[in-house]
Amino acid sequence: DVENTMGTIRCIKEYVLVGTVDSRGGERLGMLAVLDLEDSKADKGDLREDAMEAIKKQVDKLPSFQRPAVIHIVEADLPRTRTRKIQRRDSAAILEKIIAATPTKSEARLGISTAISKAIASVTGTSAKDITSGTKLREDLGFDSLMAVELSSALAALPRSGSPDPDEISKCETVADVIQLVGASSIEKVEDAREERKIPDPL
Repeated sequence: DVENTMGTIRCIKEYVLVGTVDSRGGERLGMLAVLDLEDSKADKGDLREDAMEAIKKQVDKLPSFQRPAVIHIVEADLPRTRTRKIQRRDSAAILEKIIAATPTKSEARLGISTAISKAIASVTGTSAKDITSGTKLREDLGFDSLMAVELSSALAALPRSGSPDPDEISKCETVADVIQLVGASSIEKVEDAREERKIPDPL
């Protein structure tokens, strides 16, 4: 069992490995992991980066045929049965929704607005052509807390933006609010990077 081989992973509360459909109609192994936010004072963005690094270190130890082809981190517990067993089918469905919503490199190059609109459409099961900046998340799309978690994980693929906080996404009323939230995060990331590269003044 691959999960037993991998064991516990730093910064990860729990995870599951499931089969997901690939673009060629076959199946590939995917990983859905839950970020461990308990007793952590670290910034969520930093914690997520540490978690992904820890996952990749564990994955690299596996034979190539056992390594998950896609990995996503979420901030909500995995679905479970009444007896507390992880529901693999439901977990796979969540992971496939996140994969479908994740912007491709070409979509990301088209701009944040286009990528986010496509991701929101995919998560909510809506046609992208019906999504506008004024579309109301809850009233028009039935947006809920699980969708916020899925969207947060999907948007982690956008360059420089990091993964927006699901709680902050849940506060957004329209698609424009999400675009503004992610855009502000992107600007903050760039400013942080510039600050890190700043050369200290000579003594």
